Amino acid sequence: MSVDEVIEVALAEDLADGPDVTSTATIPADHRSQLDLVARADGVVAGLDVAERVFEIVGPIEVTVHCSDGDRVRRGDVLLSAVGPTRALLT
Repeated sequence: MSVDEVIEVALAEDLADGPDVTSTATIPADHRSQLDLVARADGVVAGLDVAERVFEIVGPIEVTVHCSDGDRVRRGDVLLSAVGPTRALLT
């Protein structure tokens, strides 16, 4: 199974009942947000390419990756930033 197939299966399972009702009820469709994926502890980066691909699949999201797999990071380091529709970012 390819990474895209695994992502599609996970999203299909997560969204089986449709979009999140609370997000739909409380967040305007045109609302945009920015997020930072932050390291919770010191460690070694792995899987950012998968995270970036998920954002590409769920919506028109602009992603900036700040480090690479294998990089050592410290707690609080920003690994990835994304900007796009709030509902898509929350998916």
